[in-house]
Amino acid sequence: RVRMGAAGARRVRERFTTAVDRDNDGYRILPGVEFGRRAIITGRAQVGFRKLDTLSPAMPDFSGLVASIDLSYTLRGATRFTIGASRDVYFSYDATRPFYIQPGFTLSVARQITGPWDIQARGSWYRLDYQQTETPGATPLPSRSDRYTTFGGGVGYKLGGDIRIGFNLDSFHRDSMEPGQSYEGLRGGMAVTYVVK
Repeated sequence: RVRMGAAGARRVRERFTTAVDRDNDGYRILPGVEFGRRAIITGRAQVGFRKLDTLSPAMPDFSGLVASIDLSYTLRGATRFTIGASRDVYFSYDATRPFYIQPGFTLSVARQITGPWDIQARGSWYRLDYQQTETPGATPLPSRSDRYTTFGGGVGYKLGGDIRIGFNLDSFHRDSMEPGQSYEGLRGGMAVTYVVK
């Protein structure tokens, strides 16, 4: 079963307590479809348009595509493939580059191995395209586009019903054009998930 989502049109009005130069108005239109749990492909896909008009004349505006996609397919009841794609606008800490556009992709494969046990491998790839201020007479800053990737996996145990306990280990790496902003490392932990029907 496929369910068409509402157009999801709404006005956006953001005001900041201290960084008032980032105050903005605009709107977001994000229609989508949602696939039922018994469909061949499950999940949700939303693709739309975002308009961001900043109130400060030095700050750049944005208008363009935004998306949020998370779709899964199960092969022979034992192997689950999940792909994701996204694109949206996020604010940064850098006053000279007040926000960035972040497109990204994710991929994961989960396999039921025996009884309640499963294993999973995953990866994600993101690009951060920073937008810079436009001050008349000032020397323009060089363009900045960072890369962020993660790779990892985990082991899961299903307690019964729709409760799963997972033990995960992921490596992450950020490649930045800005000095001192590149980093990499490992992150591990436990996660408990519950599927709401």
